[in-house]
Order: sequence, then structure tokens, then C-alpha cells
Amino acid sequence: MVTHLYFLCSFVSVVLAEEFTITIFNYATANMVVKINSTFLILNTESKIQCAEKCTSNSKCWSVSYSSNGECRLCDRGWNSLCTICEKEIGAVLYSKEDEDPCINGGRLDQDNACICLDGYAGTNCETLISDCTNGKTFPYYNGNDGILYIKPSASPTPIPVYCSLTQLRARTYIQRHYEPGFGFNQTWDSYRDGFGDMLTTAKDFWLGNVHTHYITNSGFYTLVFEMGNQDKSEVYQQEYEGFVLNDETSKFSFGLDSDPTTTLSGQPTLGNCLSYVESGIFSTYDKDNSLKCAHIHGSGWWFGYTANCGYCNPNGVLIQSTNDQRTGVDYEVFWEENMKDWSPWYVEMWLELR
Repeated sequence: MVTHLYFLCSFVSVVLAEEFTITIFNYATANMVVKINSTFLILNTESKIQCAEKCTSNSKCWSVSYSSNGECRLCDRGWNSLCTICEKEIGAVLYSKEDEDPCINGGRLDQDNACICLDGYAGTNCETLISDCTNGKTFPYYNGNDGILYIKPSASPTPIPVYCSLTQLRARTYIQRHYEPGFGFNQTWDSYRDGFGDMLTTAKDFWLGNVHTHYITNSGFYTLVFEMGNQDKSEVYQQEYEGFVLNDETSKFSFGLDSDPTTTLSGQPTLGNCLSYVESGIFSTYDKDNSLKCAHIHGSGWWFGYTANCGYCNPNGVLIQSTNDQRTGVDYEVFWEENMKDWSPWYVEMWLELR
């Protein structure tokens, strides 16, 4: 993109290297509105061209004023201005970068000339991606909102779209949400690896993808949180596992935990233990069943372990949503045995919290 630099003095137009176009004309007769900027650096230069070059090499500089005594003022986009002293002098030279929005990747300027970024981008010009949802809470244009953001965990080679909840005290990076009984989680190995569902639309039923969860959990110390509740959420139960790390596909997406389950920080009643019993166990789906046919029996992808009872929970099973909140006894339904026994939830959520 060509950046235009305006010099107000004489009537010459030249083109410099690196795609910078300079237009020079008489300031006294020019009919234009000059945005008032503020000085952040004063230099001595031998010419107005050299003064302009100082500005083009400084990312903070948006205008420059050059006086005949060699004084070169580099100015930003502020509204308190020492530059106006020079700008109002006939014969002084004013340079200004093309007055376009400096915010990239879809960002826009607010009334204070600061970038409001979108989609997980952050930084002065929206030039970088946040590392995770917790990182997003540090930016006012993300904090307090729920939705899709792109993150760039340190272990991931590419950005990852995730559903973030930034309305809570601790940011949530969702790896699973299950609300509709008609949505099936009995998916293939590849689907569980890459992710499936409606995360990018309604975000009611989805699995983020084991490969993405691997990259995220290998980029920080994360707590995995399960939540199940009844229809109106008057009964909500959670279970937390600190130090959850998901290994890569060569390890068949086995997982590790830092400790046994702890009391939830939220104070919610606990579901009871499930994962500790199958720690280091590998993932299974109906087309790549690494258990004792448990993925076939329970109709879902999960860490079922190697025992005949196939573990003590099935969060990716079918939501029965019975009127009395009781299990029906079929193998493929959602259940969590330890504390919940025959109780049947209306929804399931799994998320990561960086701690």
C-alpha cells in the first residue's frame, strides 16, 4: 500500500523509495483541514526530507513539522499540540501520513484515537492475537462478553478459534457444550480430533477438537471444569481437575492431571470423581475404539479406560432430558455416577481456566 506524505510549502511532487509518495504545496493557500497532533520528539535535521524520513521510520509518528532553523518535530495522533505553533507559521513545512484508520485486522478507532480490536486481535494497531481467553479479559473491548475469539497459544503453530466466556470472574475457554438432545456426539476419530458442531454459529453443541485442546493445555497450567445442570439451572453441579494436559495424537490423546479433583472454586456442589480413574487412558471413538468396546456401548467419544465397566461418566452421550431428571438406564445416555447416581442432566459444559 502506498502511504501519502504531505508537505505544505511549494509546488513540487516527488516519489521516494519504499513506496512513499510526497506531495509539496503552499500551506498559505491550501484549502484543507489539518488534524492537530502532539509532539513526542524534537530533532535537528538538515532538511525537510530528512525530517520526513525520521517520521516514516517511527511507527508512533503521524505528522511532522519542520522549521527553517532545522527543528524537526515528530508528532503522534494526540490533540494537545505544540505542532500547531509550526503549522500556523507561513513557510513552515507540515508532513502528515495519509489519514486512514491505523487499526488493522478489522479494528476501528474510538473517540480517543485508540484501536478497538475484533476477533481476538489486540495491541496498539490490533496487530497480534491474544494467547488465550484469560488474556482477552485484559482488554476492555473483550472483557464482559461471550463469543468466538481467535487465540494463539504458544504451543500452537496456527491461530485457533474458540468460544470464550469473559463474563465470569475467571475466563472460560470452552472445549465442549451440549444442550440439544438431537445433536449426536457419536462422531469419528477425525471429527473428535479436528472438532465438530455449531461453535461458530449458535455455540450450543460442539467439541473444540482434541488437537486444539492439546495445543492450549500445553501452553499453560489449566484447570478442566465440568458443569451439569437441570433445565432451569436451579441445580448446578461442577467438578474441577487441576493441571489438565492433553497429549498429542501419537499418544492417542491420552491425558494427565496434576492432582485428584478438588473442591470447586465456584462453591458449586461437586459431581464427584470420574477422570482420575482413567488418567493416562487413551481416547476412543466408535471407529477407533481403544477401550473394551466402550465407545460402541456408550455411543460417544471419551476416555473410557480399560475396565469392563467403561468408567464412571459419559458426558458426550445422548441428553435424555427426562421430565423427572432421572436416568432411563440406557447405555448411551449422559451420566456421571459418583455423586449423581441416577440423576440425569439437561446440559453439559466443559471448559478450561488458566490459573
